[in-house]
Amino acid sequence: MLDEAFRDKGDGVYIQSRQNADLFNVAHFRAKTKTTRILMRELLFADDGALTINIKKTEVLYQPNSTRTREEDIMVDGNKLNSILEFTYLGSTTSSNGCIDDDIQRRMAKASASFGRLCQILWNNHHVSIQVKGKIYRAIVLSTLL
Repeated sequence: MLDEAFRDKGDGVYIQSRQNADLFNVAHFRAKTKTTRILMRELLFADDGALTINIKKTEVLYQPNSTRTREEDIMVDGNKLNSILEFTYLGSTTSSNGCIDDDIQRRMAKASASFGRLCQILWNNHHVSIQVKGKIYRAIVLSTLL
């Protein structure tokens, strides 16, 4: 039925996922086997399988382009979703204007703060080798920056 409804439409967006016991093994994400590919339009009926969204927690980040400069209202069950200017996910901030300057400034400030805290504890300690200091720096400061 969905194939008939979307016959004249573009292919759409696919989500590729893996669901097995090795979910947290990062090397398995590169594998081309044992993965499931779902077309986004198939998720139209996801609520039939108990997949629902929390409207109070769902937000919209509008990013205008050259043809659409006006923000669209996104409605779910008659409720307008909250519109935001910035969205932070896993430490990365995406803004509505597409600029990453604020995200870079935040990351640099966090890395600087991490380094400052380590100076008091680690860098002034002469009992810790340079190799260990380098490993801790890469693990804490650089991971915060990147």
